[in-house]
Amino acid sequence: MKLKVFIPGEPRVYKLQARVIRAGRGGEKARAQLYEKPESRSWKGVVQHHMIEAVSKHGAALPMFQRGALGLVVRVTWPLPKSKRRKKPVPESWREQMPDGSNALKAIEDAGNGVVWYDDKQIAYVRLEKTTAAQGGSFGTWIEVFRLPSFVQSRMEG
Repeated sequence: MKLKVFIPGEPRVYKLQARVIRAGRGGEKARAQLYEKPESRSWKGVVQHHMIEAVSKHGAALPMFQRGALGLVVRVTWPLPKSKRRKKPVPESWREQMPDGSNALKAIEDAGNGVVWYDDKQIAYVRLEKTTAAQGGSFGTWIEVFRLPSFVQSRMEG
């Protein structure tokens, strides 16, 4: 069984922000505390909404994949910037600039907890594609989740 989810619009990424907590009385040292930026929480909410819709179309209970190793294929496509548009249409291309693909992936993994999978630690295989849309092309986030077959020896071991 596979689950496919499409989230239209410009992708967002997972961002943390540090806040310094000053030293207290009694010799307590100053420390940094990390917290999630509000726009990251908002994006995770959007992703989770689309995931819930996709799971409900399958008629499955939440979480859809309660146990077992899962594969995750994610294609994150940003719109072509206006400064890059030309008379001759620009084709789709790999995106080499910010933001990091791993930050986009983290938001998706967290949003799927309790909805698509029980916990994101079930994800054992990931393929991430980070692209810029062709001129006039569609952009957004495409997600595919599937149960992995029983383990086979890795191709990387030679």
